[in-house]
Amino acid sequence: MTIFTYLLRSQKDKSYYTGITENCDFRIKQHNTGKVESTKNRRPWDLVFSKPHENYSEARKHEKWLKKKNREYKDKLGGVKQELKRDWLAPSSKRRGKEKQKVRVKRVRGGILIRDWKR
Repeated sequence: MTIFTYLLRSQKDKSYYTGITENCDFRIKQHNTGKVESTKNRRPWDLVFSKPHENYSEARKHEKWLKKKNREYKDKLGGVKQELKRDWLAPSSKRRGKEKQKVRVKRVRGGILIRDWKR
């Protein structure tokens, strides 16, 4: 069974909504007809992107990850062609063929200072 993570953008106030579903078309119709309580006051919605996953747990992890992203990231995601989105859609540790790099970090006032790379 394929489960999709999707990102919607409101035409009314330009806010974003992230969710998961088995049927994107049906779910977007639900959002746009006011059948989803949390989104009915910000209709109509446009699909920014959707990504298929093999199972529910992968889709849920991706949904949580995407919800933490800021508006600037989501704006960029919405303006990029589908082929270029591949590397943006998952944390680097989930990308196939790429090694996860570890870093040592030190917290400083106003942000995080990267100390050095570990290999």
